[in-house]
Amino acid sequence: MKAEDLMIGDWVNLYDSPIKINIDDLGVIERDETYDKGVHCKPIPLTEEILKKNGFKTDGKNLILHYKDNIHESALYLSEMYMADPPGYVTGTPNLLTKERPCNIDVFGVIHYVHDLQHLYKFRKIKKEIVL
Repeated sequence: MKAEDLMIGDWVNLYDSPIKINIDDLGVIERDETYDKGVHCKPIPLTEEILKKNGFKTDGKNLILHYKDNIHESALYLSEMYMADPPGYVTGTPNLLTKERPCNIDVFGVIHYVHDLQHLYKFRKIKKEIVL
């Protein structure tokens, strides 16, 4: 994990403790990369338990987060991807959300870690804090 892959507010394990990155932590992580080859800063794997703690519900196949922005209601879909290394979630957002099923799901990519989800929230303009 490199400091340039992180933003202030991201959750990581630094020296085996989960922390929310602040400006001072980025300097620690940069030094860790330089001197210790990044052995002290590790990403936090994204798990179904973490996703459910953060409001995702299951439809039996996907984990779904319904959210509202200033304009409309939308949903974020995550489908488990076991074949990825490390295992992760394929992300998508429906263009049209109906009561029955979403239509035209745009695939965003694969996320593996909590900080990936935080970046996805920022990209989708979802104002939600992550709970570990």
